[in-house]
Amino acid sequence: MKGKVATMGIWAALQVLQAGAGADGTAEPDTLVFGPVRVGTEAVDTVRIRNTGAVDLLVASATLPDSVYTLPTAPFSGDSILLGPAGVLDLPVRFAPPDTGRFARRLEVGTNGGSVGVDLDGEGAFEVVVINEILADPPSGEAGNANGDSIRHSSQDEFVELLNIGLRSVELSGWQLSDKGTAPDRRFTFPPETRIGPGERVVLFGGGTPVGIEGQVFTDDGKLGSGLSNSGDAVYLIDQSDTLARATYGPEGGKDQSLVRHPEGRGEFVLHKLFPANGALFSPGTPRIMLSGIEILPSDTSVALGETFTFDVRGIFGDGEVRTLEDEVSWEVSDTTVLALEGGHAEARGLGEVGVTALAGELRSPEARVEVVAPGLAGLVLAPSETLVLVGDSVVYAVEGVYSDSSRERIDGGLAWTVSDSSVARPVGGNGVLALGPGSTVVWAGLEALLGEALLRAAEVGDLNADGTRDLLDALHSVHLILDASATLFERRAADLNGDGEIDIFDLAKLIGWILGKPIAGAKAVPPGIATWRMEAGGTVLSVEVPVALRAISLEVEGPVEEVRLQEGGEAVLTARRTPHGTLKALIYTLSEQGVRGRDGQICLSLSDGEQVGDPVGVVSIQGVDLRGARVRFQQAPALPTAYALSQNHPNPFNSATVIAYDLPQESRVALRIFSCLGQEVARLVDGSVRAGTHRVYWDGRDRRGRRVASGVYLVCLEADTYRAVVKMVLLR
Repeated sequence: MKGKVATMGIWAALQVLQAGAGADGTAEPDTLVFGPVRVGTEAVDTVRIRNTGAVDLLVASATLPDSVYTLPTAPFSGDSILLGPAGVLDLPVRFAPPDTGRFARRLEVGTNGGSVGVDLDGEGAFEVVVINEILADPPSGEAGNANGDSIRHSSQDEFVELLNIGLRSVELSGWQLSDKGTAPDRRFTFPPETRIGPGERVVLFGGGTPVGIEGQVFTDDGKLGSGLSNSGDAVYLIDQSDTLARATYGPEGGKDQSLVRHPEGRGEFVLHKLFPANGALFSPGTPRIMLSGIEILPSDTSVALGETFTFDVRGIFGDGEVRTLEDEVSWEVSDTTVLALEGGHAEARGLGEVGVTALAGELRSPEARVEVVAPGLAGLVLAPSETLVLVGDSVVYAVEGVYSDSSRERIDGGLAWTVSDSSVARPVGGNGVLALGPGSTVVWAGLEALLGEALLRAAEVGDLNADGTRDLLDALHSVHLILDASATLFERRAADLNGDGEIDIFDLAKLIGWILGKPIAGAKAVPPGIATWRMEAGGTVLSVEVPVALRAISLEVEGPVEEVRLQEGGEAVLTARRTPHGTLKALIYTLSEQGVRGRDGQICLSLSDGEQVGDPVGVVSIQGVDLRGARVRFQQAPALPTAYALSQNHPNPFNSATVIAYDLPQESRVALRIFSCLGQEVARLVDGSVRAGTHRVYWDGRDRRGRRVASGVYLVCLEADTYRAVVKMVLLR
């Protein structure tokens, strides 16, 4: 009733309600779902208010927050509405979406028994009747007979499927369906009284006589519009001039199969065979085979801390088939501190139990349980696993426990140590082992019936190859280390026989004495030798005047020296090598008891540049050791220049390196710099006080930061006291 309550006024009704008991109202449904509704249109549904109490109920108001939802009628015109016990009031609600997207609101109905709320849920959409499947390229042969009339026809078997994704029937009468570029009078028009219900499909073929197609089926006049192009086209659903739905595609339309939306009705177009539908080529009027359930394997498992493993997710489809799912699955983990999970790949990161759930769309798998437990010890690893030391050295081992999950953890105590040869080494407490004598031994560490092992080798000083003897091979090894600065820690200590921290000819001489059984010892001072060099055809000859018989001589020269030959030296051996700084370092030594001694007390060396006869070189250093171990110093006796001079670099042009020579008649403050042709300083080769004489500087074509410079013309500038000189040089990479 409206306006009056039976024969009583509103006040009297309120008195009755106050005197009664159990006045109550409910709404049916408590959530009103409109589903997708096209923007610019509206949908109407009804909320039913029911008096579930034992006395009369007064419905006083219905309130909505905004104009997205409205009440198309005005049930309240100043008075409340009386509902007796079990009475019902129907309230129509209109949904008119102003834009796309979801709109959630709440309808509040006020009664004297309290407020009754109804949740309103609707979605604004551009398309409610969607183009769901398109076949533009029927396969060749019988496989392309899409309309089922036993005749494969490229135009007649083309089709478009429409699907109503809304919750209400839609009138299709007068709507047109066609492809891009078709004139209005050539479009297919749906006949009167054509409707498509919620979730229903309508299929339009290009022609033929469709057989066995579910739902409403129509045919055009031989082809859809102007015919669907295989290489790209667009399909439109039109109501007069208003486009209600559209679908465009590119060259994927020519793949001998239809294009379908995935997920169905709402997703992007994909090739039909990629949709989980048993590899079918098309399915006009038929729902896709949808996923109906998912499950995780393993469903219940126990793993060790740190272990990694993979979950498999099986999908159960509407046709009863079970397939493995991959990319379409997301994951939920109840405790990410226990288990890290990404893309099905799991890592146990903490102890405890955790639940794992897989999701595919709106489907959830039953929860899988994973228990993470502490891993068990599976082995021991010692580091270093193999070591070479000098007798008297100690080795401290790091020990790691390897667990069943392949994880590792350092172990610092509780280990039992032993060795296979106690004459070579013995444990000394903690994780240490002391080398006692030359040889090799296995070192074992034990814990919980597990053994970890390492190999220890020990050698005497001078036994550089650790074969148990000091012999010629060790002498050759020492020569190699003197000429090449790179050495292992063991080599540096084993070759440094005199313990001065350097590996040089004094260590070599001492080692040769040991090999010969005549160890050298300290001796009285030896007079200095004289070193001179002279120019001859084929290169430079360096004469070393030796006052006594020598065990070894070291020589370092600068300049473009390619070869060093020993002209006079008895049974001496010469070995030479280029240093990283560009100088040539040579060793002369002998295992003869007579030592190194040339004819008439001189050793002559021939130094050749391999390119230009008579190119000058400079002696950097010469030193020697006599048979008793005394050091011999050599004096250089070159003629001093009479004037300042900067020579042309050689070679020039050069590819990677060149030598720059300059003369100083007296000790001077020298700056030798390289500039680019633009005047930018590239490198500073000399900067400081330099003694009188002829000097040669090696430049490797790099700037001050060690970077290789580009090809081009460069200037060499010499400043020596008041003297200034510049020469050009060319670098060709």
